[in-house]
Amino acid sequence: MKTIPIKMLTLLPGLVFFCNINAQDKELKDFTKILTDFNECRYRNECVKDGKVWHENIAASFRKLILTDTDEIFKESYNDVYRKYSIDSKKIIYRADFSNNGKSFSAYSYKSDHANRYFVVDHSLDTVVYSSGNSVIFVDGIFAVDEQHYLIIQNSSDSKSASVYILTKDKKWENAKAFRGEGFGMTMSEPYHTKTFGEERKYFELDYRTAMTYPAESRKIFFNPETKILSYRQYSDETHYKVISSEWKNKRFDIDDFTYEDPMKTRINLKIN
Repeated sequence: MKTIPIKMLTLLPGLVFFCNINAQDKELKDFTKILTDFNECRYRNECVKDGKVWHENIAASFRKLILTDTDEIFKESYNDVYRKYSIDSKKIIYRADFSNNGKSFSAYSYKSDHANRYFVVDHSLDTVVYSSGNSVIFVDGIFAVDEQHYLIIQNSSDSKSASVYILTKDKKWENAKAFRGEGFGMTMSEPYHTKTFGEERKYFELDYRTAMTYPAESRKIFFNPETKILSYRQYSDETHYKVISSEWKNKRFDIDDFTYEDPMKTRINLKIN
């Protein structure tokens, strides 16, 4: 068997690094082009009928990009959690890293006027295990609840939501009906914020669009990976609150959706000295 010369061995790491940089550069250029082309097409009020195909192709291009080594791309800090790369002032991609229970994840997202979405990479599997629907781009946390279940706390402009996923045989996350209690939007005949009891719900939602005078903690969903307790703070005024919580038991959380939409709802059974 032929041996590899020592000089070649010393060159191999550099060649691998060079190949990774080239792959990263190509995928970034490809993604930038397809995202730019789609937004320009939408500005001209075109691409409406075939918008679904565009979104699928944009997502496929982004998947290729985030599975390359992207550390060199996300150099600019966005906040305490996310780093970002600006394609231009209106098109930005983001990355956040989360670690717990011996697991490490990254959330990647893209934001533009007409295409917004996030993806979760499980680094132990080196694959994209979950992709959101269009319009949501940020998550506050990703947690391994147990060996098979994973919790995402999703961040939108006027609400937070928690959802649980189970790892399937094909290494993808499937939304589990892991919440029991009263939920929003469960009947078509009632207004969205009219709560109806559900034995099995896919989400827990905290709506805070009218809670902007309350502390920032009123707009957070908390999860303790040590105790497996999901919680939020229900404020009665600017300083007083009670903690509503549920522990992960029997593969579910028992917790009701909550909204500040009607200020009187925060005062029901909420007598705090």
